[in-house]
Amino acid sequence: MHQALKQKDTKEPAIFIELGRLYRMIGDKNNEQKIYLQGLEQSPKNIILMLNLASNHEINQAFDDAIALYEKVLLINPQHNVSKNNLATVLLDHYGKTDDLNKAIQLTESFKQSNQPYFLDTYGWAKLKSGKTAEALSIFKQVILLEPNTLIFRYHLAVAYYNLGNLMSAGAELKQALYLGKGEEFSEKVLIKNLLVKIKDK
Repeated sequence: MHQALKQKDTKEPAIFIELGRLYRMIGDKNNEQKIYLQGLEQSPKNIILMLNLASNHEINQAFDDAIALYEKVLLINPQHNVSKNNLATVLLDHYGKTDDLNKAIQLTESFKQSNQPYFLDTYGWAKLKSGKTAEALSIFKQVILLEPNTLIFRYHLAVAYYNLGNLMSAGAELKQALYLGKGEEFSEKVLIKNLLVKIKDK
């Protein structure tokens, strides 16, 4: 793989994508980023390279850089659903001003009838963050029907129940989320445990 990259005429994006994937597998975030940047020098409009680099930026908490890449993808293809979903998620989870919420809702509006649970979940999360909790609850229930074994979906459903005062259902969903993530490290674990503590204190 490295030999292929050393060739002066190497422009095949798949080589950079695969090498970046290998670097991610071994936890080498810096070289992963360098490879994607190198690939984008050769293929500046390659969407997969841009998405992979944006994901790398998110892992490194460089959210402004991730947003810039998702927006660049949407300039190339305004209907690119993965970019819309990921951009909305970053805005909802790491920014949260009124303009950010409005943009996230606009980005996810087309997911309203989606059968893709991740897209539908992000639409529901945007609704919840904008204060439309009852709507969000209905959406999250649909998500669980589509995909019952994803812990982030259980967590989002729990938050909706909690915000509506249904503490018993919220607690049950949080415990199910922890069960689904048993033996793993995941970013939402602290949020789930904190919400469980709030429920116990009430």
